[in-house]
Amino acid sequence: MPAYMGDDGISPEQRKINDACLEGSLKDIKECLGQDGVSQYVKDGMMPIHIVACSGREDVEEIISFLLQSGSDVDGQTKSDEDTILHLIPRHNIIRIAFPTILKILEYKPDVFIRNRHLRSPYDEAIALGYYELANVLDGSRSAQDARKYYEQGIGAMYGAKLVEAVMNSKEDVAKDCIKNGANVNYVNEHGAGAIHYLFTHYNLPPENILPLLFTSKADPNLRDYEGDNCLNLAIKSQRLRESGNMYKIVNQLLEKGALSTVKDLDGHDAFAIATLRDYKDIVKLIRKFRAGHLSDDEEPFIITPTEKKEHIVPADEPPAPVVEPVKEHEQPSTDTINRILATIYGQCIGDAIGLLSEFLSKQEAKEHYGPVAKVLEYKHKDLCKDAHRLSWKEGDWTDDSDQMILIMRSLVDCNGKVTPIDFATKLTEWIKHGYKELGDHAGLGLGTTTAKVTSNYEYLKDPHERARLVWERNGKKVAPNGAVMRTSIIGVHMYWSLDDVAKNAREIAKTTHYDSRCQASTVAVSVAIASMLQGKHRDRWGHLRVNDIILEAYEYASACLETDEEKQELMFYMKCKRIQNLKLDEHLKIGYTYKSMGTGFWALKQDNFRKAITKVILQGGDADTNACVGGALLGCKLGLSALPESWLMKLLHKDWLDNEIKKYFKMMKWEWSNQPNDK
Repeated sequence: MPAYMGDDGISPEQRKINDACLEGSLKDIKECLGQDGVSQYVKDGMMPIHIVACSGREDVEEIISFLLQSGSDVDGQTKSDEDTILHLIPRHNIIRIAFPTILKILEYKPDVFIRNRHLRSPYDEAIALGYYELANVLDGSRSAQDARKYYEQGIGAMYGAKLVEAVMNSKEDVAKDCIKNGANVNYVNEHGAGAIHYLFTHYNLPPENILPLLFTSKADPNLRDYEGDNCLNLAIKSQRLRESGNMYKIVNQLLEKGALSTVKDLDGHDAFAIATLRDYKDIVKLIRKFRAGHLSDDEEPFIITPTEKKEHIVPADEPPAPVVEPVKEHEQPSTDTINRILATIYGQCIGDAIGLLSEFLSKQEAKEHYGPVAKVLEYKHKDLCKDAHRLSWKEGDWTDDSDQMILIMRSLVDCNGKVTPIDFATKLTEWIKHGYKELGDHAGLGLGTTTAKVTSNYEYLKDPHERARLVWERNGKKVAPNGAVMRTSIIGVHMYWSLDDVAKNAREIAKTTHYDSRCQASTVAVSVAIASMLQGKHRDRWGHLRVNDIILEAYEYASACLETDEEKQELMFYMKCKRIQNLKLDEHLKIGYTYKSMGTGFWALKQDNFRKAITKVILQGGDADTNACVGGALLGCKLGLSALPESWLMKLLHKDWLDNEIKKYFKMMKWEWSNQPNDK
C-alpha cells in the first residue's frame, strides 16, 4: 500500500472530504472539494453527494443543493449497490428531512426510474419505507407543489399532536424534538387545547424552557382553548406557576410576545380581571403597564379602590370577593356547607329514584314513555313503563346505587370516621344477602356483574382489593363498569377539607370491587369535585362557583390514577363534555361504562336547573339511575337544597330512614343537624 494512504485505503485529502461531508460545515465542504472534487469517489465507492445523503445531518437539503449546483451528477450511483441519492435520502433520513430534500433534487430532473443492484427504483424504496406521498411524487401522480403543501400540513399536524401529548406528559425532550421536527405549534387536539395551553393547565414542564421554542416556531399567543382562554389567562390562573415564583417573569414574556390582556374566557374574565380576582397586585400592575393607552371603548373599565391598609384593584361595580377560611377537621361546617352536604346526599338518592324510570331503556324508548310528561316528571310516572325491572321497586324508592352509598356512610360511622375497606366489604356482602331488613328488603337488588363476581368468592373478605384485582385481570383488564362511581358521593363529603384524603379514600373504596384505573379515576374525579365545592373554593366575586376550575382540579387528582396520555385525554373528554348527546348514554353494550356516568355527572355540574338537567339525563335512557344519581349528587352540591324539586325530595320512599342515617353520620362527625338549613 502506498505510504500516503491510510489504513482505510483513502488519502488524507479524501478523509478530510469524507469527514466534512459527514459533519462539517458548508464552508468546510467547499474548501475541501474545490472546483473539481464534487464528482470524485471518496470512500467505499461513494461520491460526496452520496456521503451527505447517508449522513443523517440536519442540513442535508442545503448541502445536496450546493453539490448539485456545483456540478455533482444527480444520477450518479454508488459503486457497491448502484444507489442514487434518490435511493439513499429516504433510506437514511427521517421524513421531515427526506421529503423536502427529495423535492429539491427533483428540480434537477433526475432519472426516477434508475434501478439499483437490487433492481429497486427510488419509487420502490419509498413504498418499502412507507413514504407513500413521496412515492406519489416520484411516479408523477402528485405534483411537487401539492406534495410540499400536503407534507407541511401533514408533518405539522403529526408532530403537533405529539407535541401536545409530550407537554401533557412532562416529556420535555420529546416536546423539543417535536418542535425541531416541524410541529405545528398551534395544533389543537380534539379536546380543544394546544401545547401552549397545556403548558399552564398541567404545568408539568417549566414554561421558561418551552415557551421560547414555541414562539420561535411562530406560536400564536392568542390561540384560544375550549374555555376561551389564551395562554396569558391560563398562566395567571395557574396556581402552580404562582407558587413557583415565576409568574411575573412568564406573564411579562407573554405580554412582550403579543398576548392580549383583553381576551375573555367563557366567564367573561380577561387577564386583568383574573389577576384582580386573585389579588395578584404585581400582575395587575404589569398588565396596566402594557395596557396603558390601549383600552378600546368596549372594554370593561377598571378602577383602584383604596382601603386604609392596602390597595385593592377591582373591576368597577363588583362586590368584594368572599373570604374563604381553611376548613379544620370536624369543626361545625357553615350553614351553607351543611346545606350543600345534604343536597349532595339527597341529590344522589333523588337522581337514583327518578332515574329508575328509564334505566335500561333506549333513548327512543325513554322518550316514547316519558317524553309527553317530561316537564312534570314524577316518581308515579314509573307506571308508564310497567316491566319486570321497574316493578321490582316501589314508587319513590332508590336502587343499589344509593344503598351502597349508605353502606359507606354506615361504615364511616362504625369506624369512627376512618375509611376501612374491610368493614365496607363486610357490610356489602351482608347487604347483598339481606338488603336493609328494616326497609322490608329480602336481598340487595340491582347488583352489578362485576360486584357479584368479586364478592362471591369465599376469600373476598380476606383481601377485597386483591380479589377485585384478580377478577379484573381475568376479564382481560378491560372491564370498567360504573359500580364504584355510583356510590362515591359520600366520600366527597367525608373529610372534604383535605382533597388528598378524599382522593385516597375514593380509590380505597373503589378498589374493593372495581380495580380498573378508570373506575378509580372516575370516583376520584366525582369525589374531589364535591369536596372542592364544599370547601367553598373556586368562587368568583359574586360567590358563584367557577365550574371550569373545579373540573380542572378534579381532573388533576383523577388523572393521577392513569398512566398513558390516551387514557388522560379520554378522561378529559368525558369531564369537559358540554353536549349530553356526545356521551351516547344508551350506546349498545356500553351503557355501564364508568366514564359515561362520570361524564353525565360533570355535564350536570355545568347546568343550573336541577329538574331540567336530571330529566334530560333520564330521557337519554341507558343506565339512567346511575347516571342521574351521579349527576344529582354533583349538581345538588353546586345548587343547594332549594334547587331540589320539592316533590322529588319529599316523596322519596324512605326519606325519614335516610335522615336518620345522615344524623348518625353527623353525630359521629360532631356536626349539628338542621332539617332545613337556610340557603345563601
